[in-house]
This record gives sequence, structure tokens and C-alpha cells, in this order.
Amino acid sequence: MIETKGVFQNYQYVVLFDENFGYRCGYVGIPKGHKLYKKHYSNIDCYCHGGLTFSDFSSILGEDLWWIGFDCNHGLDGVDLESCKKYGCKDLQFAERMYEIKKDLRFMDLDDCIEECKQIINQIIKIWKGGHIMREPEFKGYWSDRDKEIWQKTDWAARDYEELPVEDDTFEGIGYFFTKAGKEEKKITFVKYIRPNPIFSPYYGPVYTSELLEFMKQGHYCYPCYNGNSEGHYNIHDRFDDSELADLLSR
Repeated sequence: MIETKGVFQNYQYVVLFDENFGYRCGYVGIPKGHKLYKKHYSNIDCYCHGGLTFSDFSSILGEDLWWIGFDCNHGLDGVDLESCKKYGCKDLQFAERMYEIKKDLRFMDLDDCIEECKQIINQIIKIWKGGHIMREPEFKGYWSDRDKEIWQKTDWAARDYEELPVEDDTFEGIGYFFTKAGKEEKKITFVKYIRPNPIFSPYYGPVYTSELLEFMKQGHYCYPCYNGNSEGHYNIHDRFDDSELADLLSR
């Protein structure tokens, strides 16, 4: 559903809210004639929450504009349960289950998403004028000096902006796998992942071995997490699955 729409610096923006899953998406319209018109989001050097994840025409957002946007359904994004209730969630039980899984995480509210849209607009104005991105990389959360060095040396465009596993930074932990029979625990190896967007700090997620992937393909969904304090500053959790529920939860 469209939660709000507006105009900033002569560019249109729209914020959608998914009332069934409790997260928002923000979009900015690119007019015909702009150098970013019809350009795929993966080739747009623009910082925003979680990075750009959308680029296309849309009759819902508004015709005659090329829309680029971001979503707030990433691994470190929470669930806005109260807004789900406010806007009439069709499956409140499912929304509540997702909320319980992610209750310790902060969600992006409407004001946050409007601000992100405005930051995108500021950046595309800069691009239109022949400059580079508006904002310098901003390292939020806990970043060690080594983490920052790895991020700065990585050619993210060459990686297609995929997360980078730091292969020499691993430890053993416990993964929680939710199956139809209940919760099952398995010992798994965690590796540190560095994200292309530095507003998200590094985190530890599972090493997806062939054995682990095969287990998940049996229709289970996985929320591997390790709540110890071995690293002190890191929030350690992730999830993966190819089941229907996991597809809804996946980044």
C-alpha cells in the first residue's frame, strides 16, 4: 500500500508499506532525459538503506517515470508490527511470528524512509550535474580498523555489490533451524560478512556448506544465530532458506 508520496527538489518519491510483513520500501522517480533513466540499480552508485534493490517502470508508483528504490526487509531490519495492525494485516499470526524472530532489531519507520528518499534525490542531482555521490561512505555501527580497510580495498562493482565473506574470520556456533516439527539445533561455522553499504556494520552469518544447504532444501527455514559475546561489538545472526516462508523472510 502507498503510505505516503511527495516531491523534493522537483523529484517525486513514494513510500510503500507491506502491511502483511511489516516493512517499508522507498522509491524515487527518474524523469526521461536524466542520465539514470532506464539504468539498472546495480549500476547506480548511490548510497541508501541496504543499497538500491529496485529499478523499473511502475503503474502503481506512477507512469512515465523510471523508479529506483530500496527495501527495508534486510537481515538487520525489524518488523513494524503496530503498523501491520493499523493497516489491516491479512495474516496477523504470521506477522507476529516474524516480529518475535526479529524483535530485537530496529525497523525503518515512515520518517526514516522519507529521509532516505531525500538523500537519494540529493545524490542523483549530483550525478545529473556530473559529480559523484553526494554522501561520503559512512561507517555506522561497530567497524574495526581491519574491517574498514577490507571495505575500502574491495571493488564492490566488480562483485556486483554482493556481501564479502572474510574467510580467515570464523568461529563455531549454534544454528537454530525451524522445521514443521519444531526447533532443531545444529553446530555450524560462522564467518564474518562485510556489506557493500557501510551503514550496515559487519556481521557473522553461517558458512553455507553443501551439507547445510541440502538440509535447508528439505523445506526447513533457518535462523542461525549465536548470542555469545566472543566478539563483543557484533550482532551475530542471519537466516537462509528456499522454502515459502524463507522466501518471505529473505533479504
